[in-house]
Amino acid sequence: MERRRGRIGGLVGSIYATLVFRVATGVVLARSLGPSGRGELAAVQAFGVTATMILGFGMPIAIGRAAAVDDAPESALMGSAVRYALLTAPLALLCAAGGSLLLGGSSSAARTAAFVVIAVAPLNVVTDTQRWIQTARGDLRALGILRAAPFVALCASIGGLWVLDRLTTATALATVIVVELAVNGLGWLLLPVAPARGPELRPLLRFAARSAGSNIAGFGITKADQAILAPVVDSDDLAFYATAANVAALPNGIGQAVSSRTFGDVARSEGRLTTAGAHLRVSTLIAIVLSVALAVGTPFVIPFLYGEEFRGAITPLRILLIGVPALVFSTVGRNQLIALGRPGRASLADGLTLLWVGLGLALTVPAFGIVGAAWTSASSYLVRAAVMGRALRSAGIDDLLPGPNDGRRLVRRLRRSAGRR
Repeated sequence: MERRRGRIGGLVGSIYATLVFRVATGVVLARSLGPSGRGELAAVQAFGVTATMILGFGMPIAIGRAAAVDDAPESALMGSAVRYALLTAPLALLCAAGGSLLLGGSSSAARTAAFVVIAVAPLNVVTDTQRWIQTARGDLRALGILRAAPFVALCASIGGLWVLDRLTTATALATVIVVELAVNGLGWLLLPVAPARGPELRPLLRFAARSAGSNIAGFGITKADQAILAPVVDSDDLAFYATAANVAALPNGIGQAVSSRTFGDVARSEGRLTTAGAHLRVSTLIAIVLSVALAVGTPFVIPFLYGEEFRGAITPLRILLIGVPALVFSTVGRNQLIALGRPGRASLADGLTLLWVGLGLALTVPAFGIVGAAWTSASSYLVRAAVMGRALRSAGIDDLLPGPNDGRRLVRRLRRSAGRR
């Protein structure tokens, strides 16, 4: 398989452009639909992402690592992905029926949309596989496009409906579905191969089973809180929490970029442990700076962008930001462990943290609502980072925490980058 070394700066730009479009879309939706409509939309999106992660069961990661290590043809790998998606389709339909029932108190449009986004989850698993193959071969241009496309398209579509005065909860939900299906088609344009008979699913499933715990648990730590909150809290509170989570995700863009850029290199050579440690430290340092800046500006930014009625998002956002640098650390560290062929250690770290999340949400949400959920999530990021750090040290990556030298190195890189421009 052809290796393509892309520039990490371009991928970082793509990821942060994605986050900007996501925030911009959230602002328009918040001001047009209000907390209630925004909450219904957040619930549907949370259910769709949850279904994709659970049904994927780590298979996209297993195929991505096969692409990096085994040099299997892309057509064969995509053939395996399509076969797996077909096998999970009946289960997706059953989950879709259950998901729509969980939103029994929501509008009929929200229940219908929940059914559709869960039912098409196997298609999303195929698209996730394409992302991992692009990550493995270092095609950061295609990866950046596929990451940014859904958010750019959704922002443009929602903006168009707003300009035409046609933006309602129902049209927003319909737009989410159409954009999701369009992005699944885009994946095939960026990886234009005809699926062929690929590797047997059984070996891939064995690796997937070892990494699935980490994959699902990692998702549960960062995303499942909204899916759990959806049937428990009212739509206004869910909208506040979704807004806080979207803004808190901004610093994690650097973790996603570093993980994507270094995955193939680390997978192919264990001699890159020193470089992997440097990437881990610098990404954590950047996350600390960004999180502090966001925490200081939150009381002014949230009312200015989303409106005064969204002040309820300020407290959960500040709480979430406490743990965001730890989240970036564990995001990069988790993918390094998987690339090194040690997904079991990442799964153990994430599994223990998921237990913390489950117990914490059960204890705090009934008493403290979204504030309790925010404290649970922030503390889980810290727990995950501590356990992941131990796993990374056992894998041979010793120098984990950023120090003054990393700060000076980062400043020099920024100056050189600015000088080239």
